Amino acid sequence: MINLKRDIGMVTGVISVVVCLIFGFVENQRLTTILFRTLVCFAIMIILFLFIITIVEKFTQGHQPTPQHENADKLDNTGQRDKAISKAS
Repeated sequence: MINLKRDIGMVTGVISVVVCLIFGFVENQRLTTILFRTLVCFAIMIILFLFIITIVEKFTQGHQPTPQHENADKLDNTGQRDKAISKAS
């Protein structure tokens, strides 16, 4: 999963670099300004992408339904515990 996140992050970063270069050359800016803005845009895109993907993963992991057989096992254990307590009394 980490490789997939890195690969998709790199693709979005490269796309942002291409877009920045195109806008820079269209506006007839100096080459150093274009390269600096491109580098900054690439770094921001990678950071934002990884941050968003991490949030989405945490959100989906927190809202996964629990399987029914685990709930049934928990109920059986509590029922057995209740029976053992009532026999001890």
